[in-house]
Amino acid sequence: QAYSDVAALGWENIDGVRGPGGYAFQRDPNRMAHGIEHSLFTTGEQILSTTADLEYRTEHEQEDFDYGLLFADDATPDGATAEKVTVQFGGIYGKTTTFSYDAETKLYYPAQYGSDYVDGNNWEKVGFTNVLVLYAATQTVDDYGRLAVTLTGENEGVFICGGKSGEITWSREDRNSQFRYTNADGSPLAFGVGKTYICIVPLESKLEMN
Repeated sequence: QAYSDVAALGWENIDGVRGPGGYAFQRDPNRMAHGIEHSLFTTGEQILSTTADLEYRTEHEQEDFDYGLLFADDATPDGATAEKVTVQFGGIYGKTTTFSYDAETKLYYPAQYGSDYVDGNNWEKVGFTNVLVLYAATQTVDDYGRLAVTLTGENEGVFICGGKSGEITWSREDRNSQFRYTNADGSPLAFGVGKTYICIVPLESKLEMN
């Protein structure tokens, strides 16, 4: 389906499986034990170099392009306490991720599959300033557990930052549009400056916070 969409929509792409630009990627033999699909890597420098080789455009056609994102030094929402957050992703594998808030660093540290989420280069825990939970209509389409997820239109979500949470709405006009996020009162959502972990979950998924 992905190859069909790329061909039909004419998207410029760098493809580590069939090309073009497959030379931008390399396998990490130390990761092969986790599955070949988890062993292909690249770098920002390689992507930029390959983009230049393929003569892909690197600037928006619109001079006033709006990314639709706002940031604030303190984006803590005025809502329920969210110092420990458990997100159930559902699906046939039943993935669940837990985020623990550290008040000293002001970061959320995720854990899943029985261990901390770490950087494979130095084995240090990875922290996130923002956790975004987006509810979306989801359907399992085959026995492998592949999902069809509706990421256009409008639906609900939860924004988590600074040990607190707030209800939000996300919207996206079409597949070529960026996401828009608004607070419960309709005002634009402001993210904290830093990394963001985005959880896209089925409508029936459970979210626990305390």
